[in-house]
Amino acid sequence: MFCCPRNTGDGGTFGPFARHCGIATSSTCKTVAHAGYRFGMTQPTRLTAADRRRFAPIIAARVDELEAGVRDTLTVDELEDLACQASVRFQGAHVPGGVVEMLVGELTHRATPEAATMLAAFARLCAADVALAGRQALERLGLPDGALDPRVSQLGLLRATEVRRTDLLRAQTWTLALQRSGQPEVWMALLAVELDGHGPLLARGQLFGPLSSQDGLDAVLDGGQDVEHVATTPGEAASALSTAAARNREIGYAVPHELAIMLPRIALALGLDVDALVGLPVAPEGETLWVDPEDEDAFARVAGLILDDFEDWGTADGRPHIHLIARSGWRVGAGMLDYARRANDGALGRWTTTDLNELFLRWIPEEEAFSHQEMLDAPDVAKELLSYLHESGRASGADALEVLLQRCDALRPDFEEAWSDRSRRGPTQSLVMQMREEGVDPTDPEALQTFMDDFNARPFEQRDAILGPPLDLRALPRSAGAAGGGSGEARKAKRRSAKASRKRNR
Repeated sequence: MFCCPRNTGDGGTFGPFARHCGIATSSTCKTVAHAGYRFGMTQPTRLTAADRRRFAPIIAARVDELEAGVRDTLTVDELEDLACQASVRFQGAHVPGGVVEMLVGELTHRATPEAATMLAAFARLCAADVALAGRQALERLGLPDGALDPRVSQLGLLRATEVRRTDLLRAQTWTLALQRSGQPEVWMALLAVELDGHGPLLARGQLFGPLSSQDGLDAVLDGGQDVEHVATTPGEAASALSTAAARNREIGYAVPHELAIMLPRIALALGLDVDALVGLPVAPEGETLWVDPEDEDAFARVAGLILDDFEDWGTADGRPHIHLIARSGWRVGAGMLDYARRANDGALGRWTTTDLNELFLRWIPEEEAFSHQEMLDAPDVAKELLSYLHESGRASGADALEVLLQRCDALRPDFEEAWSDRSRRGPTQSLVMQMREEGVDPTDPEALQTFMDDFNARPFEQRDAILGPPLDLRALPRSAGAAGGGSGEARKAKRRSAKASRKRNR
């Protein structure tokens, strides 16, 4: 059952590494089913000698790709992008420590011009641990002057030549014009920093170019006459972005994959160490709202921020369900985010019609302890939360918003039947629901004890009406000759098996 502090701010073994590097799974390490990343952080798990032998040919294949990438890239910018992608790809949160050493070791062993170029790129563009490994490898190679690709000397030399800040109601956007010394081409970086009342958070970003001149800065700034784009300094941008990144890191708020790839270049362009803007949780590609599904504390913090923002959004003037959101938005929204975390490997914004079927017909009736009023409100709250996720750019599911809203309405009759079936709930869930119906806080130990003393003194008929029939009766078939009857637990197991099958076939 979801428990989110209001005021706090089996898959493949190596999760992201297996998915993005092609490494097969192993039973020797922690099982992870998602593809999140924290690049620039120390990985706790170490590869065993057997793992190293098994993964050596796969690391070699990945180095083949990197060498081919160096040969295929033509510009400094393309080479920078290749190195930054490698940084994210090979430094996942659940990638065992030792993978980067294997990668650097293989590049050093090859000692080709392309391998040396990639080591130099690591040294200039990656977080401190990878940069150090790259520099040490180059020293061991002892390459003569001029042996490296001439593009290496230009790596990491983009500088912010002009900065604009745009202040919005609950966000800031930073627009940076970036250039290399003596070169006319300009790159544009746009970064959004969300402000939730407790501090800034890096939310999304885009890097594009090159453009022919700095006139491109004005071309990307819009918003109409009511939006002021304030000219500011690289130093102010560096301070604001590093403060936001520190908070992302602290609470576990993931940045999109595309933003993670550009952050090392942005840090250097603003005169920061690369580490100032890396070491953040990074979402899988295509996800904009993601949390490590195994990290309960991070989920509680991130969900709390999202739900606070959702309530503010849902109760603003002009919204159709202000009182409903104020009454049930937090509890129902919390249940929805908890379902998404568990069912979609941490992708809190990924919703499909299949997810809504599972949410309303199984998850809420069997897992959540909503009050009667919250059950009645749930379909409309779900519609509002889905609208919020789409409007805020956090939705990632394949189904259109209108399709999802229609499914919420279509599921109302079946949902009411499902949550009215007390046999689908355990006694603890039923008791918590009853406590909440009677205005008792289930998290208050004294209130809990008082309620239980009173409940145990009630007549059997009243208790059975709340808890359902005794367990020995629940185990009996619904009717003596009913095919496919069985116990409530058997039906639960069947539904869970069907859910797992649907998930595998998505």
